[in-house]
Amino acid sequence: MVETVEATDRREVQTIDNLHFVMGQGSGLQGYETVVVREDGACSFLVKSYSMTPPQWRHVEFTVPSSTVADLKEHLLKLQFDSWKESYHARVDDGGQWFVKVRGKDITKSSYFNNHFPAAVIDLSAFVRDRILTTEVLELEGKEVSDYLAFWYEVTDGGIDYSNEKTGVSEDD
Repeated sequence: MVETVEATDRREVQTIDNLHFVMGQGSGLQGYETVVVREDGACSFLVKSYSMTPPQWRHVEFTVPSSTVADLKEHLLKLQFDSWKESYHARVDDGGQWFVKVRGKDITKSSYFNNHFPAAVIDLSAFVRDRILTTEVLELEGKEVSDYLAFWYEVTDGGIDYSNEKTGVSEDD
């Protein structure tokens, strides 16, 4: 059985203007590797470098073509991101957490995934990995981040909003 919030009314978003996209994967304990994509193609990637001992957080800035931003918007619409629940929870005390935040001219939507990852968010993760976090991006050295948490709040535009979290039960997601 999976614990979730109730689905919100779908607004049937047709376009996303002035995109600010954030996706993080990791955990509240270990931190979130986080990618940010903006309308103009400017991107940030906060990544943990395991080539150092202890592991260090690095920040990489890069740009993607406007066609990639357009494809990301189209992909979000295809996945009906605006109908995703605010949070998805498995009854597990350990594991991974992801989050997605999409902000545009006429929409703000965030979803939190706690050890429960519906097919749509797995699909989105694959898109981000294949089209945005390319091998070339992953090979960039980036800059060391001395205060991970402060920097993370800055790049994610305030972190994860739990203020509207509700609890329900569903097995169909």
